[in-house]
Amino acid sequence: MLAYLYSIHRCAFMSYNHVAAYIKKMIKIYIICALVVYDDSKNLCKANGFKEIKLNADESANKY
Repeated sequence: MLAYLYSIHRCAFMSYNHVAAYIKKMIKIYIICALVVYDDSKNLCKANGFKEIKLNADESANKY
């Protein structure tokens, strides 16, 4: 949604005529970036040998 809104505002600001291709490109880039960042904490822990702990998980409700 953020990529779509950014694309629309950018196209309106720059007065572009062919906006469909630009919006498709921006949404594709945003989805790729979101997939890369999604497991960022898991990748950071894996690279440094840490254990990932999620405080919001049900199994860690009374541990910490």
